Amino acid sequence: MLAFYFDHHVQLAIADGLRKRGISVRTAFEDGFAEEDDEELLRRSTALGCILVTYDFGFLEMSSRWQREGLRFPGIVFGFKTRVDVGTAIRYLEDLAKRASADTIADSVAYIPSRFPP
Repeated sequence: MLAFYFDHHVQLAIADGLRKRGISVRTAFEDGFAEEDDEELLRRSTALGCILVTYDFGFLEMSSRWQREGLRFPGIVFGFKTRVDVGTAIRYLEDLAKRASADTIADSVAYIPSRFPP
């Protein structure tokens, strides 16, 4: 099952909801990385083997650069904070963690939809 690393933009309620469902989540706050820059957060999630979850647009450009430079990362899940509610994010991330393989999301960006079936 996939594990996630949340940057400081993502609500802790999502982490709590996923943990209640048995999904492994580590947050930048808990890890002491909340003040680190985006590049360091992606390096940290990569070192931990966790998919980075963020609402920060800077990671979209960074993922493209890392791909061009041949730098590997476990994957990024991006959500539009104004379009995605907590419940939808939890359902989507739980489904992703249980159904996707590390190979299918590695070195790519997935997007949390604004709606996801219950």
